[in-house]
Amino acid sequence: MLLCEVQHCKFKKYIDKILEKKVEKCLKSELFPQIRNSLVIK
Repeated sequence: MLLCEVQHCKFKKYIDKILEKKVEKCLKSELFPQIRNSLVIK
């Protein structure tokens, strides 16, 4: 496996974890529609 592939894999896992935490927080604070809209824009 190439080094960049390994880094990409780690990066993807890292982003997945962050998104998971953000989604959890949003659901708890009921800001989910707002976050979803900002994700759609980006």
